[in-house]
Amino acid sequence: MRQRCARSLSVSVFEAGIHITQNHRSSAATFMETGAIMNSALNDPTHPGTPFETFAFSPEAATVMGPVENRIDQQSTPLASNVESPFALMEMLLKDQRGLNRLLRDPAAQRRAIPTFLMIGLGGYAVFAMTLALIFCSAGIWPHLMPLADWLNDARQPVMQFHHLDHAGQWQLWTHGSAAHLVMAYLAGLAGAIGICLPSFYFYSLLAGVRTSLLQVATSALNGLASGAVAVLGALPIYVAVMLGLVIFHFSTDWLYLAGFAGLALPFLTGLYGTRALYLGFTELADTMPQNRRNAREKFLRRLLLAWSACYSAITPVMIFTLWEFLGR
Repeated sequence: MRQRCARSLSVSVFEAGIHITQNHRSSAATFMETGAIMNSALNDPTHPGTPFETFAFSPEAATVMGPVENRIDQQSTPLASNVESPFALMEMLLKDQRGLNRLLRDPAAQRRAIPTFLMIGLGGYAVFAMTLALIFCSAGIWPHLMPLADWLNDARQPVMQFHHLDHAGQWQLWTHGSAAHLVMAYLAGLAGAIGICLPSFYFYSLLAGVRTSLLQVATSALNGLASGAVAVLGALPIYVAVMLGLVIFHFSTDWLYLAGFAGLALPFLTGLYGTRALYLGFTELADTMPQNRRNAREKFLRRLLLAWSACYSAITPVMIFTLWEFLGR
């Protein structure tokens, strides 16, 4: 009976020692001395019975698996080591946005992720713009843009309206360059809006007290761009199906025009997902603020992020519209 109790007690000490050595390496020597005392007491010749087996305690054996926190972190972010892969980064954008934000606090990861974010963002919106132009040609409609200066002089005229195309002119839009103008306007407008708003975004972050760098601000802005591109690619098949249904079942041109306006507005609706990613990324940086000012500064940071998001949302469509109208002259 005494041997069983001693064996159970020794096993418990062994398990506790593993936990101690994983979290406090400095306690390993004390734990080894405890194990030696246990073995000496159990193998004392004054006690009858079979000598107790000796356990070999060592910090190396106790830390073979490594700290529990590291194992959990490696399992929870299996894609963290490959931010240069577009598909791996897209998966993290959809599945683990908070884990991606933690990963992007490393300056080395930021430098590797920026080209990938650009590839995902611009590539996604390019696919959307080309698909939108193809759908408009198939439906026989195309938007006509009015210069903003003329519209401001005479606001009674619509700034944009769709026109019906005959069968011969449907595919001439690709040879004349009108479809390419749509793609170029989306790409240049989105990139230009980020470039215009980026300095103010950096200034707002410093004003709120966040300890950040221009590189991290640029990474967060491109993270929002890539997240919006992934969202618009997810909604694009639904829009294509709706437009094809309107064309196949011969709906009136008014329905086609309405669907055309919805397609042009689709990137700005799905872009709210990118705004959410940007908002989450910067609100998590509130832990870089001083502890005594964090509560008040965090609220101020949230207001600044909302103001910047509203500014970016207003500048982006104006940039795209202006470039599209300029290229189409």
